[in-house]
Amino acid sequence: MSEKTGNNQDPRPLTPKEIKIAEAMAEIIIGRLQPDADSGEAAKKAWQTQYKALNGKYEALNVENAALRADYDALKSDNAALRSDCDALKSENAVLQARYDDAKAESAVLQAKLGPFEALLDIYGRYDGLETVKTDEEWRKILPTDTPTRFLLCGSRANAITSLWGKMKGVCERRGAISGEDWNAMLDVLRFLLDRYNSTLDSPALELMEDREGAAFNDERHERSQSGSQYSGRVAEVLLPGIWNRKENKAFRKSVVIVGDGPIR
Repeated sequence: MSEKTGNNQDPRPLTPKEIKIAEAMAEIIIGRLQPDADSGEAAKKAWQTQYKALNGKYEALNVENAALRADYDALKSDNAALRSDCDALKSENAVLQARYDDAKAESAVLQAKLGPFEALLDIYGRYDGLETVKTDEEWRKILPTDTPTRFLLCGSRANAITSLWGKMKGVCERRGAISGEDWNAMLDVLRFLLDRYNSTLDSPALELMEDREGAAFNDERHERSQSGSQYSGRVAEVLLPGIWNRKENKAFRKSVVIVGDGPIR
């Protein structure tokens, strides 16, 4: 069962107490069917007693129903207020989500810019901290160490890379002139500067060569070290990787190697 109130509220199911009210009203309507004139006085009094009892029950239920109606209206008002608050929070959340997405996108852009800068600071710090760089001014003339920016601007030019490689060639010919750890750091610096140089071009032009020990000596790729005694055979050791010119497909600077005996791999 359902009802529609006079203030155009939406229909809703009757509560159990409202059903009782409806039943009581039905009893009253039935009770109002007074006995006919031929009924006895006792029957009329019984009817009046029943009527008063049912009418009192109806009034009590009607008061209780009015209280329930007030509670229902209050809850409905609270629900509307909560729905309004919920809609406001949803709207605010949408604004915050949009700001978060914008901040996330901006962070990604900054991170992309910061990545190369962090790599620069790392390689600059390693180079500046090398003992051989601190004690030999010639290194600092090739790659200034006063600021990371100047280090990068000077070092990412082809002539600086060539000078650095030439300086490294002179060092590798003198066994023990530099520690293995410092030598590996210097190779990382050379790779980094080659990468930065290539980034300024439409396509990569220069890269470190990869020559494996045991390979046949190739005069187009290899240069014999002055510290070696043989002139033919296999590559016994790569002292300094060469620089390959990808555009011309030939060695820009040949790998410095020691030639030795043994099977060619």
